[in-house]
Amino acid sequence: MKINYTLLVITVLTLCTCTKNPFHNNGSVSDHYSIKGSVELDDGENPESLYVWLEIINIGTWTDTTGQFSLSLPPTGSSEGGQNGQFSLYAYAANYQHASTIVTILDGQFVPEKDGLDDKGNLRTPLTLDKRLQISTAVQPSVVELPADQTVEVTVTLNPLDQQVTVQSRRAIVNRATAYTGLFIVNENGEVVHKEDIESARMAEEPIGIDVKTWVISMDASSSNLSPGEYSVVPYMLVKSDVPLGLLESMGKELLEFSADYLRLPMKRKDGTITITGG
Repeated sequence: MKINYTLLVITVLTLCTCTKNPFHNNGSVSDHYSIKGSVELDDGENPESLYVWLEIINIGTWTDTTGQFSLSLPPTGSSEGGQNGQFSLYAYAANYQHASTIVTILDGQFVPEKDGLDDKGNLRTPLTLDKRLQISTAVQPSVVELPADQTVEVTVTLNPLDQQVTVQSRRAIVNRATAYTGLFIVNENGEVVHKEDIESARMAEEPIGIDVKTWVISMDASSSNLSPGEYSVVPYMLVKSDVPLGLLESMGKELLEFSADYLRLPMKRKDGTITITGG
């Protein structure tokens, strides 16, 4: 029997020069690890599309339809990964009080905490957000027939559940009186088809206190150029919060602006509706 010594030598040299056994995966589970858990709202609202953010490492994600989330951390060998220490994990919705817990990482492994994560990176208990401000919108008349030649009044009701709530909204001085403005008209596909605003409007702060407040925003139905259909009416406002600025910036600054991206800001409210008929 002839032996191919050249092939044998190459094979032996290849096996000897390997730093890892090519037939066995000896990688550490910490090469890629995740924080998993859920977020709840104290009033039973749907916990979908809430924001979860890990400070310092500065990564975030959004909850699914059941409030579950999975936050993938950078591999330990990357420039962003491999950090040791304690980090705050935040859950956020604009009109709720944020919740947080401590995440401890040591040498690429989770350190179990009694009220935080287990050693696999799973939250032991859900993060619960308490509502601070209830927001509802009503439209009158709610049905407008084309050709539209009338003023529609949009009433925004703010019911504070926290005495420290302050909101920012768009306002202008019209005929020596303060006029509220800033509305999005959204079609059934979730697209902004009209923005109601006053050219001279500016952002202004208003403490809500303990009493229910209402804003009335007037909209000229003829200027909106809406075609027949049903639309959501969404008021633009920002609720001041003590969350870290890094959390807000990580979502994208455009979410805080008077633009279509605002609709992605995590906020639970009851929007108004308007139906356009005829035409």
